[in-house]
Amino acid sequence: MMWIFYGLLGATAAFSQRDGIGDVPVDVETRLGKIRGREGTFEMKDGSLPKVRTFLSVPFAEPPTGNLRFRPPVPKKPWREAVEAIEPPPACYQGRDNYNTSFWGSEMWNHNTPAKEDCLYLNIWAPADARNLTVMVWLFGGGYYSGSASLILYDGRALAVTGNVVVVNINYRVGPFGYLFFDHTDAPGNMGMLDQQLALQWIRDNIFSFGGNPDRVTLFGESAGASSIVAHLIAPGSQRLFKHGILQSGSLDNKWSMDTPQRARRKSEKLAELVGCNRTTDTATIQCLRDSEPQKLVDVMWNVDLTFLEFPFVIVSRDRHFFRHKDGFQSLRKADFTKGVNLMFGINHDEGAQFLEHLQPARLFQHSNIHDHHNTGNFQDTATIQCLRDSEPQKLVDVMWNVDLTFLEFPFVIVSRDRHFFRHKDGFQSLRKADFTKSVNLMFGINHDEGNFWNIYNLPDYFNVPIQPELTREEFFDCVDKAFAVQPEVIRYATKFVYSDPYCNGTGKRKFYAEQVNQMVGDYFFTCDSIWLADKVAADPTNNAQVYIYYFDQHSSANPWPEWTGVMHGYEIEYVFGVPLYNKTAGYTRREEIFSRKVIDYWTTFATTGVPSVHGSKNHAIWPKYDQTSKSWMNLKAGSNLFAMHAKKSVECDLWRHSKDLEFNNYVHVVSSTREYTISTITILIIGALLF
Repeated sequence: MMWIFYGLLGATAAFSQRDGIGDVPVDVETRLGKIRGREGTFEMKDGSLPKVRTFLSVPFAEPPTGNLRFRPPVPKKPWREAVEAIEPPPACYQGRDNYNTSFWGSEMWNHNTPAKEDCLYLNIWAPADARNLTVMVWLFGGGYYSGSASLILYDGRALAVTGNVVVVNINYRVGPFGYLFFDHTDAPGNMGMLDQQLALQWIRDNIFSFGGNPDRVTLFGESAGASSIVAHLIAPGSQRLFKHGILQSGSLDNKWSMDTPQRARRKSEKLAELVGCNRTTDTATIQCLRDSEPQKLVDVMWNVDLTFLEFPFVIVSRDRHFFRHKDGFQSLRKADFTKGVNLMFGINHDEGAQFLEHLQPARLFQHSNIHDHHNTGNFQDTATIQCLRDSEPQKLVDVMWNVDLTFLEFPFVIVSRDRHFFRHKDGFQSLRKADFTKSVNLMFGINHDEGNFWNIYNLPDYFNVPIQPELTREEFFDCVDKAFAVQPEVIRYATKFVYSDPYCNGTGKRKFYAEQVNQMVGDYFFTCDSIWLADKVAADPTNNAQVYIYYFDQHSSANPWPEWTGVMHGYEIEYVFGVPLYNKTAGYTRREEIFSRKVIDYWTTFATTGVPSVHGSKNHAIWPKYDQTSKSWMNLKAGSNLFAMHAKKSVECDLWRHSKDLEFNNYVHVVSSTREYTISTITILIIGALLF
């Protein structure tokens, strides 16, 4: 039975970004034309009234509607009359999470402005006297199927005035509208990534008019937003568009974030089948989908045969425009990305807690991202694409979750190889080779309980409860088998061993085993990939980027979920955006206000200098950089002295790295027809050794 919680943060649901005191119009002149926003004072809880400028719904592209649906974005043409940038923009077309419409814990992530296809806009906030300031660009999360630049949580005013930075939130297309893939001019894949890229180019060309420094741009994002930052490190067209990156609970190697071209195409074909758009050519199919009602696409997208925590449409690892024929997976493995970009990574204590409600049975490897799912059936690409283009957007949204997804797989995500974004690079191979932009400093983040959010949604039999769940060892084993049904049996055996009671006590450990599911889901789907990427960047002698990792362990007083869910995936964001500094109704403590100021200091000093620090404090903890010698993380928690800690989860992440290596080796076999693939005996022996 559905359980219900009411959160104090729900009192802010009526939030309006025009609630500044004494707002007056303010005009800025850009290369494209005049933009009219508002300048007013922003009331903080401490009584201060800083002045802030707000520009909402700033267009950076032509509306991706009609014949432009599924196509790369077109730059906005110049305009004559001033653009009124006063009201928040629509969210890009998407469905809603109907888990519990009266519960703020799930409703806070739903779009709070109408969902439309005409959605490619920016929100910009700057101190009234901004001159040559650091620019922080927010990329929202949502599994590439949901999210909005205008969520209540993402109001950039407090961050802008407290951190003395310019804050820019980007809208980008999600679901099939952003990630449908036929490797075709009409549907090349990674359109949502190209939206982000075009917005970054717009920022580089125009942010000076808002008081920002175009040479001091930092990307920060959570979940899919964090994964997107890594994709931009690989994409040739994103080089020189940003200097630093802050990755909050996400990386491109997360299993849910990027698909092979074969998997991405299979999902797209399944979507076309579900809406009745299977035509004889791709062009006709895409046109049918283009002509379909958008809600129809959204309604069916979750029926595309997904596995545990697989999302419908995500980044494709190789495409024509974004990766430009590079392979995203191989670029990751080879560390083939932009050098010298400083990075900050973050992990939440309970990343996996939120996502265990809607688990579907999965079959071994059948729906894994590592196999070739190419199956053209009885129709060709051109007709299919045309049919999809003719579909109503709601129809596409309605069916997109029906495209055969596995656990924690999302319907449409980044495709690992495409024409425009990766530009024929392979995203998976670029990751492995570290083939990405150098000299970009990075900050990585991990929350204490990354898994719990997902467990509530995907394992409801055990976790959809108001009190702390308890599991027997047998029930824990059942969770392992369900969550990792697509993994080889040897991986599931190793998982049961690594996460079981080390003293082999099967009784009296019921809370322990429930917590282990939280940690297990968070480790595999979020945490360990961030640590692996941090190691990859830090170990690269050709990359002079600085790397920092934080471990977020602060449970918010305003968190509407039950206390047992801990510090879940996404619940550091309110501190980054300074919500405790201005929200008077949510019950934040004085300690949380002080903590939020410290978090803002760390984020904004890193964005400015590449080194996180606290302004004007002689006694704050020194945040050591992460390297192969120290492997230091910073523990972030209110009411305590912040302290450096040694890296955690080495045994768990070794297990999952072997699992990912098996998947990648199989992927290489799929994309390369010149050699026969066999599973490494050495790898199997290493994994098997974990059982004893």
